[in-house]
Amino acid sequence: MPIENNVRNGILLAYGILLDVGLLSSENYNGYLDAMFTETPDDDLLLELEWCSSHTQKTIRMIYSFCRETSIEHSVLGKTLTSTAKKIYLKNEMSINAFGSLMYKAWQLLPREIQYDDPFHILSYADDPLSWGDVEQTRELYETFFNYYSNTDD
Repeated sequence: MPIENNVRNGILLAYGILLDVGLLSSENYNGYLDAMFTETPDDDLLLELEWCSSHTQKTIRMIYSFCRETSIEHSVLGKTLTSTAKKIYLKNEMSINAFGSLMYKAWQLLPREIQYDDPFHILSYADDPLSWGDVEQTRELYETFFNYYSNTDD
């Protein structure tokens, strides 16, 4: 069964943002794209993204452009962003400072109408405690962000 366009758009925007800030590799993005395209091979946008998948910046621009012009399911964007960011965080391949900096950049790329909604607003300040050496508080804030959708039914 094909995914609804606003759902697909939320997923793509989350992956586009993570790809743009460098938290998601192009290989991982292409894996997600391939899986979505396999489910809905008649989707023109996914086909176009498949064609340009070797050109990361073109892919990112295409996702942003398309998502600006269409509806996005914000809860799907949030669920995809939180779960994918959590997987990246748990790999522990970068310092908490580097992760925090990239997540702040991700927050800046979110649609303005949701930047200050739960759970997204956490990304605007989660790395602030690092400036006074409070790594534990930053980790708690990211855990809150990652787990936001685990207790909801939407």
